Amino acid sequence: MARRFQTQLFVEYGQYLIMDAGSGIEVYPHYTKNGIVNVVPGAANVSTGLHTGRILVDVELVNSPPTLETGPWTDVVEVTFESISGDTQLFEPMDMGPNGVPPLMEYPGTYRIRFHVRGRDAVGWDSGIGWPGDHAPPPDENGTWPTEIDGVPIEQHLIQVWHSPEGGPDVLYKTTDLVGAYRRTRAEDH
Repeated sequence: MARRFQTQLFVEYGQYLIMDAGSGIEVYPHYTKNGIVNVVPGAANVSTGLHTGRILVDVELVNSPPTLETGPWTDVVEVTFESISGDTQLFEPMDMGPNGVPPLMEYPGTYRIRFHVRGRDAVGWDSGIGWPGDHAPPPDENGTWPTEIDGVPIEQHLIQVWHSPEGGPDVLYKTTDLVGAYRRTRAEDH
């Protein structure tokens, strides 16, 4: 049975973290071969389109690989994550405190994480990567491009997690947003 959680994370410097609590591991997101996430044992750094502000994150903890649904998402990738402690959590980059989501993993071991993202292009202008154009709502009366509509963040992520002893390579199921293309291109350059 799937367990589902939703939170709004405050991202800074275009990132948030998935990390074994207390590990202190550093991972840098800006150039990622899959366009969404860099992973090392015990930590993952997830890149966002928004430089600073709130994004909506849904988490599904499942027992086996869920049915793949790419329809409403602009990028979907799947990676292997090695939890060293089994106490792996979502963290805001500058505030390593609780955020309302329980640990993503229940025990040490190998997991698969499937990331779905949308709205990164609409808010990516904030980090100098995206272009609002047709991807965003119009600016407000002050000429400011919005990052939320009626209190709901435009940038949204779905994270699905399941135990997978065999692991596997990164799988890029869908890669259509400009932010992801920029991150992948920059990774090739470095």
